[in-house]
Amino acid sequence: MMKTAVIVTVYKRYNYVNEAINSVLHQTVLPDQIVVVTDNTKIIENSQNFHNLTTIEANYPDYGKKIVQAINSLDDDIDIVFFLEDDDIFDKYKIEYIKRIFERNNNLVMIHNLQKYIDINGKEINNSFTKSIEETQPQEDTIINLDNIFVLINRYPFLGFNISSMSIKKDILDKYKNFINELKIMLDTSLLFISVLEGNVLHISNRLTYFRIGSGISSYGNITNYTDFLKNQHKIICLQNKILEDLRKLYKIVKNYESCRKIVERGILIHETDLYLLNNYFNCDYKASTSSYTSLLFRCIKYLFNNEISLSEFIIYMAKLNLPLIYGKKKSSELILKRRFKQILELNTK
Repeated sequence: MMKTAVIVTVYKRYNYVNEAINSVLHQTVLPDQIVVVTDNTKIIENSQNFHNLTTIEANYPDYGKKIVQAINSLDDDIDIVFFLEDDDIFDKYKIEYIKRIFERNNNLVMIHNLQKYIDINGKEINNSFTKSIEETQPQEDTIINLDNIFVLINRYPFLGFNISSMSIKKDILDKYKNFINELKIMLDTSLLFISVLEGNVLHISNRLTYFRIGSGISSYGNITNYTDFLKNQHKIICLQNKILEDLRKLYKIVKNYESCRKIVERGILIHETDLYLLNNYFNCDYKASTSSYTSLLFRCIKYLFNNEISLSEFIIYMAKLNLPLIYGKKKSSELILKRRFKQILELNTK
C-alpha cells in the first residue's frame, strides 16, 4: 500500500486556508501526512485534528523554495505527494481515487485531474471563462509522454493547469529538488515536464479539485473598468517576469529533449515579446532581461519555419515587435492593453 502526503501552501491569503485543510481532513481515505507551508502559522485552526500535521513558517513568496522545505519535511516512507493551494479544495474522494490508480499502474509518475470551478464564496460556476479553461485541457483520460507532449500542448495549452490538480511520486521531487528550489512561481508546468522526462503522466477526466476563481492576485474576476484592469495587468506583467526566469531554468533541464525544448522555447518567446513592450509601461520590482528586437525577430522567423509557432502566432508577435517602430513603446503598449481590455469585457459578457 502506497503512503500519501499533502503539501498545502499559504502566502498572504488566509480566507480559505482552513476550508482547504478541512477538505483534506474529510477525505474518504486520509493522507498519512500533511505539511502546511505558510507565512502565518497562527491561521491554521485544525492542526490538533490530525495525527501527523507539520507546519512550516516561510515568510517569502518563492514557490519552489517553499515546496522544497515541505519535501524535506516529508516522512521517508511517503510514496505519493498531493499539492493544495490555500484557496482550492479537494473532492472528498480525491486521495482514495488517485492512490488506487497509482497502486495499479507502476509506470505512472504523475496524475493530473480536471477541475470543478467555484467563485470566492464557494459557489460552483460555469460561464464563458470556465469554458475557456475547459477547452484548453483534454476532456478524456490521456497519457502524456515524451512522444506526444508537443502535439498535446499545441492542442491543449493548459495541459498541466492548476497545481492543486497534480499528484506526483515523491522520488521525482527528491531527484529534482535543486531545480525546484530555484523556481519563483511556475511550479505546475515545471512538474509536468520533469515528470514526462521520467515516465508517463496520466491526465484524468474526473473532476477531483475545486478551483477557486477570483481569489488570486492576478485573477480578472469581474473587472469592468479600465483602471482596475490596468492594476490587474500590472500584477500579471510582474508575474510574467518571474515566469520568464523560471522558463529559462526549465529550458536547461529539457534542452536535450526536442519535444519539450520546443514548447519551452515558444513559452520564452511568448513572454519576451510581451515584456519587450510592457516592461516599459509597468514598473515591477523584478524585471527579467529581454532580448533585442533583432534577436526576437530572428527567433520568430526561425520558429515559424520550424513549425514551432503557427502563422497566426507569428503575426501577433510581429505586431508586438513592430508597433513601437510606428507609435513608440508607450503608445504601442496602450494600444495592446486597450485591445486586451476589450477582449476581457467581451469574455465576461458572454
